[in-house]
Amino acid sequence: VITTAFSWISTAETIQQTGATPVFVDIHPDTYNIDVSKIEERITSKTKAILPVHLYGQPADMAPIVDICERYDLKLIEDSAQAHFAEYNGQMVGNLGDAATFSFYPGKNLGAYGDGGAVVTNDDKLAETVRRIANHGALGKHDHEIGGVNSRLDGIQAAVLSVKLKYIDQWNNDRLINAKIYNEALSGVGDIETPGIHPAVKHIFHVYTIRTSRRDPLCDFLSENGISTGIHYPVAMPFLPPFKELGYTSEKLPVASDYQNRILSLPMYPELTENQIQHVCDLIKTFFRKR
Repeated sequence: VITTAFSWISTAETIQQTGATPVFVDIHPDTYNIDVSKIEERITSKTKAILPVHLYGQPADMAPIVDICERYDLKLIEDSAQAHFAEYNGQMVGNLGDAATFSFYPGKNLGAYGDGGAVVTNDDKLAETVRRIANHGALGKHDHEIGGVNSRLDGIQAAVLSVKLKYIDQWNNDRLINAKIYNEALSGVGDIETPGIHPAVKHIFHVYTIRTSRRDPLCDFLSENGISTGIHYPVAMPFLPPFKELGYTSEKLPVASDYQNRILSLPMYPELTENQIQHVCDLIKTFFRKR
């Protein structure tokens, strides 16, 4: 199963748990998403599916991926965990492949009060299989026809999500506005590179991630001044212990290898004010002036 080199471990972990092998492709230097120009060269007779990730809230470049899947008769599964209501060419993610997954982890743009998630598909047979697996292999009580797990969304989480649904469009728009303020304020500051946006997408900025060679000292400086940051992610998936035996090197994945050492996520949530964003950016400017 072909996927991106850069995501949270669950992307590749789920591939591995099915008995398949994750085949990692490097990322595009502007969008952080899978580099579609490098996918076709990784296809072999064993390839069964492509699993792109809509990382940080930005849809992957889906048109060429859909084309590749059609030409090679491959399944297409979207990892939409970070991209609730993001759009590609005016179409919401989750509608572009054979199936898609969403996370409702509390920190997501559409988050519950505990863990949760969903699978969406237009395939009735697949939908029934997923329902069975999520309920100990049963559709009805004691109707255990296959092995499964306990992965039911409880009523409390469903209620929380139902209430939040009416706010999600505004929250996503607020995040986009905040990202634009960051982009303008950080333009030309030090060696900072702000995130690029593909022209065909509506980005919903689950996180706002910059790049700088001074990542670690900048992170420390912001922390000393009361600003929390994050690193998404400090180690690219192919270099994590569960996948090291696959033999990937930094030479094979130069962009992901470089970015794992330079990315930094700044505060991003709908309630951020312009003054708060300017305060963060002023601190960043102070950091680069002093160093």
